[in-house]
Amino acid sequence: MKRAGRVNFIGVLMLLASAVIGAGVWLFGPYYYDAFVMRDITVRAALEWHHSESKQEGKKHLVKLLYSREIPDYIDEKHCGFNEWESIREVGCEWQVDVMIPGTDRYETLEFSVTTEVDQNLNIETF
Repeated sequence: MKRAGRVNFIGVLMLLASAVIGAGVWLFGPYYYDAFVMRDITVRAALEWHHSESKQEGKKHLVKLLYSREIPDYIDEKHCGFNEWESIREVGCEWQVDVMIPGTDRYETLEFSVTTEVDQNLNIETF
């Protein structure tokens, strides 16, 4: 027999867990989305560098993609480097962002790094 007015403990626990997960996605999600988009941008910049045989063209393409994909100002071309050794061309970007936790005076620092390597055979590796 079920008692009237009794709180379902599992339901409340699931609601609380959903609220915590939703708040985390709302707070940190946009920064992780930007990191996801940066993976594509570094791949495209590395391929442009490979096809044009010009590091400068790769850099120009990176800047163009940063603006066209509306990447926020906390990531810019100064955070990215272009390196070459043997037959591998590498485009890597590293940045960090301080996220204020609402209702507190605390900041959480998120650090991101995206690197793409392209060889002469157009084998692409992103990490």
